[in-house]
Amino acid sequence: VYSFFGASQQLGGTATFALLVAGSFLLRKSDRHDVIHLLEAGSKAEKMLALAEVEATPGMWPRVKPLASAILKGTETEVRVRLLDLIEARRDASLLSEVHALLVDPDDSVRERALRCVRTIGGRASAEPILAAAAKEEDDYLKVELAEALLELGDARGVPLMIDVLAEGEAAQA
Repeated sequence: VYSFFGASQQLGGTATFALLVAGSFLLRKSDRHDVIHLLEAGSKAEKMLALAEVEATPGMWPRVKPLASAILKGTETEVRVRLLDLIEARRDASLLSEVHALLVDPDDSVRERALRCVRTIGGRASAEPILAAAAKEEDDYLKVELAEALLELGDARGVPLMIDVLAEGEAAQA
């Protein structure tokens, strides 16, 4: 009787364990699906973790890329800056128009990161958006960076911008 009871307990425990393992495989979501869902509806912290996962797993980028435009238009500064880092690291020029739009973003950290991204993935076609951003820029540091970016592209229109900052900006007040 004892050996029958012990055997049935062990068999029951093994069956329960097997059901738990099988259930976990059935309920397990795809990692890619989770990342997409987090980027669409997660908190800022979850989105940052999802973007870190995308960076660590390059094969995920094609599935995440369609969300990039909406994320860049969002309000979460840290998430947008992190995505700009990914775009720059991947050298994905297909998102250049969205990055150009951020050169006039209200947040200076987004503008600065967008300019860094444009310097990496942009080309001569980026001169006009850079010039337009420089005309609106109030921060002397960023105006100088925009002027330097124009000069790096071989566009002499960066020289008057640089002179303007020297003549009227904080440097003139010193």
